Amino acid sequence: MSQANQALYRIFATESSDGDYRDFAAIGAWAKALRPRLVE
Repeated sequence: MSQANQALYRIFATESSDGDYRDFAAIGAWAKALRPRLVE
């Protein structure tokens, strides 16, 4: 998310608990494990 979008989100969604809670380390590990299966 761009910095401008983050700033707007903080302004307009002050009561929200939404967020980006993705685990990028886990996503990267999954992608590395998946790659050999796709390249076969």
